[in-house]
Amino acid sequence: IKRFCTDLQRKFPHGSNDLSLLVTELGVAYKCVRAELCDSPSSDFSKLAAFANAQIHASLASSGLCCLIFSSLVKTQMPLEPGVDVGNYIVVYDPLTGVPGGTMGSTFSVYYRKSAPGKEGDSSDLLQRTGYEQVAAGYCLFSSVTILCFSMGYGVHMFMLDQISGHFVLVKKHLSIPTNPVVYSVDVSVLSNVVDGVRKFVSELDHSDAKRVFRHEENTVANFHRVLTRGGIMMMPGPNKTDLANFLGVAAPLAFIIRQAGGRASVGKRPLLELSAWSLEMSVPMFCGSRADVDRLEELVLGHAVPEAKFLDPANYQSYEM
Repeated sequence: IKRFCTDLQRKFPHGSNDLSLLVTELGVAYKCVRAELCDSPSSDFSKLAAFANAQIHASLASSGLCCLIFSSLVKTQMPLEPGVDVGNYIVVYDPLTGVPGGTMGSTFSVYYRKSAPGKEGDSSDLLQRTGYEQVAAGYCLFSSVTILCFSMGYGVHMFMLDQISGHFVLVKKHLSIPTNPVVYSVDVSVLSNVVDGVRKFVSELDHSDAKRVFRHEENTVANFHRVLTRGGIMMMPGPNKTDLANFLGVAAPLAFIIRQAGGRASVGKRPLLELSAWSLEMSVPMFCGSRADVDRLEELVLGHAVPEAKFLDPANYQSYEM
């Protein structure tokens, strides 16, 4: 990961190697989490989440690259390690989601600080910042294999943990979401409480002649990964907070990734990345996936699809490299 990220950042003359090191530190933490999940597959979720939270925090706090670390599990600012340099990055992470014994996952988001350098950051570095201001985001999926997928603002890149070498190896760079949607994911138990447009959209998918595949599990990362690699849409429509996505820890990073892969993310009435957090615990509806699906959902909810400021095409990144 470190070598790949460093080579990637060399494309930008004024780029810093610090962001590459930060992603590498997260990769190390995820290896430790994977080992714990393998050793204790039937442990209580709260214990596994606490372990994942501690491992990710320890890697970030001792890196000297962060000025603020926020965990959506404990919902508070995490301390930096005493005596370590204060960096310039703000990291928000959701340490673990899913069901023990099944697939599990973790997400992270990175911003560059707004406050003066040399001291710890505060909530002003994180609040009232749009999702577009992220400089990196990613997720780790723990299933039969361990997959780390991230973007540093130049395409989406997928790595898989090699059990023999113990390293994350590159599987796919400049990942692009398929334009022909296949999968759709939503918790059907909440559909009776959602707006009419969402119900109509799900009904269209259920009766589609295109043989759409319904797949949903209690793991947001797994649902998202399936949509990203196969095409389709993942929906978290609310209205209850448990059926929404935490903006800073889940919605913003996944929206950042899907946009970098050529897809879209919306709250139903506007692009998700246009939003900014007014509180550290803010939750929002999330509809993300292939552009055609998200556009159609907005048409049914709002009456028309909402144009985004700029469409990102992963093919442009590849042509630039050539």
